[in-house]
Amino acid sequence: MFDLCLLYHEISDDPSILLSGFGNITIDPTTFAMHMKVIKEKYGDRILITFDDGYKSASELAPNILGDDIKNTIWFINSSLAGNKDVFWLSKLIWLYVDKKLKPPMRTNIISATYLDAWGKMHYSNGLMCWIDSVSMKEYWKGIAKREQIYVNSIHDINDGRLFGIHTATHPNCNNISYDTFGVEVALCDKFVAVENKATQFFAFPFGEFGKHWGVSHLQHEALSAYSIIFTVGLAGSEFNKVFPRFEVPTDIMTESGVISFVEDCLWKTHYYSQLTKEHSF
Repeated sequence: MFDLCLLYHEISDDPSILLSGFGNITIDPTTFAMHMKVIKEKYGDRILITFDDGYKSASELAPNILGDDIKNTIWFINSSLAGNKDVFWLSKLIWLYVDKKLKPPMRTNIISATYLDAWGKMHYSNGLMCWIDSVSMKEYWKGIAKREQIYVNSIHDINDGRLFGIHTATHPNCNNISYDTFGVEVALCDKFVAVENKATQFFAFPFGEFGKHWGVSHLQHEALSAYSIIFTVGLAGSEFNKVFPRFEVPTDIMTESGVISFVEDCLWKTHYYSQLTKEHSF
């Protein structure tokens, strides 16, 4: 069993324009290799490394960097993005703002793409999805998705021992969708992974923060009953049965001492939070 779980997204020297405006989720291969070297030498197999969203570049570069340790990683997939048939809805929202100067209907002034990124995560809704569709064409997005090719096309032929996990179909804010829709999101992704011959016992909430992006009712949904570990982001929510915290690694940690400092801080927080909540029964 691992003591700590870390989260990465994309590994690339030349990230896609579709990732511009996000918080910095892309780490360059040299820096990522340094992170892995430090973690392996100091912590051995105590640290679980996970990757979210199924980015193609990360999927192709990670095995060469990790070697046999690729078997100790989990890759969380969104079934609607795999295959590059469409563009992630949040990428669409930011792209429309940056490239087309179009702003969603909202009661606040957008001051940057980064601000819109945070706003979009919290205000995901059917209305927002309808607005995106109303000001852009599906064929337009299909063309961009085909050109950029930022997600894995298939996981069927990935046979290097890595594990896969469920991350829903479309990567919504689960707090902003209905109970039934949440079940459909999980089932569609689970079916995709099963068809690809990569059955899994792992689920990770999109965006991942308890209270902001998921709640207690989701843990009680029958759709999650089959998973042995459910991952959150941050410590909140990890006091519940089967829920394990993950920490997103800042991509601008450029020194070995910085990596160690970050990991030690996460280990201390995890231990402290566990002690703080151990007397409670959930």
